[in-house]
Amino acid sequence: MMSCPKCGMSLSQYYSKYKDSVNASQFISVFKKGSIREVFPGQYLDVTPERIEADAHRGIKAAQTAKKLLLNREYNKDEKR
Repeated sequence: MMSCPKCGMSLSQYYSKYKDSVNASQFISVFKKGSIREVFPGQYLDVTPERIEADAHRGIKAAQTAKKLLLNREYNKDEKR
């Protein structure tokens, strides 16, 4: 199970606790492979995951992509392909 190197929280705990205060770029730095920045919608890098979820729910395609990249385990730093 992946955990934050600073606080020891799992990805799901960290996401739940900080989704309204940490931006996507910070979340990516802690838990996700850096390569997702190449395809991550730039307009959402400085936005909180909570806002991304809200926009994705409203049907905004870029937000849906951002949400998928943040939540899909395939893009976790420790996932093996």
